[in-house]
Amino acid sequence: MNYAQLLFPDFSLILCGYLVCRYTALNRPVWAQVDALVYFFLFPVLLFQSIVKSPLDVTAASRLMGAGWALGLSGIALAYAMQGAVTIALAASLVRLWRSPAAGYPLKAAALVIGCALATPYSLDYDLMLLAPAIAYLAADGWQRGFGPWEKTVLAALWFVPLIARSAPQFTLIPLAVPVMLLAFGLLLRRAMVEAGAAQAGGVLRRAP
Repeated sequence: MNYAQLLFPDFSLILCGYLVCRYTALNRPVWAQVDALVYFFLFPVLLFQSIVKSPLDVTAASRLMGAGWALGLSGIALAYAMQGAVTIALAASLVRLWRSPAAGYPLKAAALVIGCALATPYSLDYDLMLLAPAIAYLAADGWQRGFGPWEKTVLAALWFVPLIARSAPQFTLIPLAVPVMLLAFGLLLRRAMVEAGAAQAGGVLRRAP
């Protein structure tokens, strides 16, 4: 098989098109209008005509439509189930945290704010303005009692994520605010458990003879 003979017509058409566009009145503005006519008018008409003339198998079409509906509804149901499970887990964690006498009020208030943001399926930039009180409470508690490992980094990420909450998911398809808030909530609960353990150990030492 001679590949040159196969490719020669294609390259000849490309060269002819370049010469016509470069040295005749059929320049780029003309071809831009022709492209718009083809893509936005002639091609949809051809597609509609092909669909109308094609024989329709009702049984196969109904199965395909049923599979599409089932897949879409199962995805929606799974999303609501996961959101409900996360909300229940957040509520249980918040109840336990607020019932703990050893945890300070800044931790409780910050956990409540972040939990409310996570319990909703919205994480756009204007929704994340709710994190401002949580950042303030966590920063004040950290300056007063000291920061734990990675807490400063996560606090900075909480402050920075609203700036890219709208633009970054357009390229990554990942809502970056959600994992950052989950990480912050987990570190917050860990800090509360450490403080509770320290308070319990201090109480045992004070009661020891």
